[in-house]
Amino acid sequence: MERRGDGALVVLALADRTREAAVVRESGPGDGGAETPYGVLLGGRHYAVRLLDPLKRGIVARPAREGPVEVRAIMPGKIRALLVREGDTVRGGQGVVVVEAMKMENEIPAPKDGRLSRVRVRPGDTVEAGTALFTVE
Repeated sequence: MERRGDGALVVLALADRTREAAVVRESGPGDGGAETPYGVLLGGRHYAVRLLDPLKRGIVARPAREGPVEVRAIMPGKIRALLVREGDTVRGGQGVVVVEAMKMENEIPAPKDGRLSRVRVRPGDTVEAGTALFTVE
C-alpha cells in the first residue's frame, strides 16, 4: 500500500462493538478525478476502497422525499441558533438549526424543499442523539 501522509485512525461502531481502523489515502490512478483511492486496515486485513464524488461522476440526486420529514439530532449537543422560524418556507440543503457538539458548530439543513411545519427546539436547549429537531412538509 503506497501511502500519502500519515492517514487517520478511526473507530467504527458496528452493532454492539467497536473496531479500530487505519485509513490512508493512496496515490495512484484516480487522484483528482471522480474516485479517490484509500487503503483501510481493519483487523489486520487491508481493504482497497474508493471515495466516490457523485458530482464529478454525474450522479443525479434522488427525488425529494414525499410527505413530512422529521429531522433528528445525530449526536448530543446544544442548540446554538435557529436560522428560520416555524412556518417559513425552506429549500433542500438550507440551514435550519445550528447544533454545537464537541466544540464545533454544525448547521443542520432541511432535507427537502417545503414548509417548516414544526420546530421542537430553542436556542440553549441540550439535545441527545435521536432528539427530534424539526419537521419539513
